[in-house]
Amino acid sequence: MAQIPVVHNLYQEFVLYVSIVDTQNTMDEVCQTAARLSIGFEKNQRLDTPLRVRKVGAEKPFPRDMTVEEAGITPMMSLELFYEAGESVSSEATS
Repeated sequence: MAQIPVVHNLYQEFVLYVSIVDTQNTMDEVCQTAARLSIGFEKNQRLDTPLRVRKVGAEKPFPRDMTVEEAGITPMMSLELFYEAGESVSSEATS
């Protein structure tokens, strides 16, 4: 368990943020941490669709339950958080 800084931007925002995440955090936990910093998250939030994480320039997101360490995310790596079209939050994930 180690804390590392990551750079990220959030869906429809141009601002870059730096968050401290733990290497054992899942991608869903990274999204929760990042969303707290966002200026426009409340306005752009989609309650029925989870945020996803991918490396900047990557086509596919990391699995939601993958940890930062498993994903190979290193300090100050640039990440993009976005809503994946067509994916909804399951009833299990919202309970």
